[in-house]
Amino acid sequence: RVSGDGELKAPALVAAKSLSRRYNERGQFLQAWGPLDAPAWRRGRTIIDTMMNLDLLFWASAETGDPLYARQATAHARTAMARLVRADHSTAHVGDFDPETGAFLKQDTHQGLSPTSCWSRGQAWAIYGFGETYRSTGDQPFLATARGLAEYALRRLPADRVPYWDFDSPLIPDDVRDSSAASVMASGLLSLASIEPDAALAGRWKREATGILESLWNGYSSRGSAEPCILLHATRSKPGGYADHGLIYGDYYFVEALTRLLKPELL
Repeated sequence: RVSGDGELKAPALVAAKSLSRRYNERGQFLQAWGPLDAPAWRRGRTIIDTMMNLDLLFWASAETGDPLYARQATAHARTAMARLVRADHSTAHVGDFDPETGAFLKQDTHQGLSPTSCWSRGQAWAIYGFGETYRSTGDQPFLATARGLAEYALRRLPADRVPYWDFDSPLIPDDVRDSSAASVMASGLLSLASIEPDAALAGRWKREATGILESLWNGYSSRGSAEPCILLHATRSKPGGYADHGLIYGDYYFVEALTRLLKPELL
């Protein structure tokens, strides 16, 4: 969220313009990585994480009156829904497109186990992002997708409600967890609860989020240790060799989720 302070608005609008330039009109997606003149394989990549960037574009349209930003955000969300969300509501991390024609090529991964697995933090990004897209657009398919994503993730959580780094790891139960995926999921569920028109489902999303937060505090907090983080046992990228550590965004979404519970008027 961006406040009404002009000192914050200006750089936020610069950021929105920069993000908007990454939109590929032919494929209707936002380029994930690399410069705009990167090699074709890089220019044609989008990721499920980008669902978390769309709120900036929706805000920019509301702030400037220019519908371009919101149009791009909505189109990207529709592309992600079609290409990165599978029939069972699991998610792929990466979608590869031909950047020149916009043709979809394949699902892939960068931080997950495989192109066909479900990377847990990516699933959490999707729950949160599609819920927020529904908040901005009111389009029912985005709500239905957020609900399906949430149901899939909750169904696959282990007993302590903190997911392994990839839901499909063959090493479960002896693999590493990702506490950051849990904190993102908790905040996303609480956000979804705040806009959920079905009262029973809203109550369920809130209860599930509260259970995840309680588990994180009871079993994954750094209290009593010298670690410079709130939550232990996060996994930035197991394929990259970064596992079982603190993560600043895991801490951020943990605090955000607690704020949603205790001071919802601030968000």
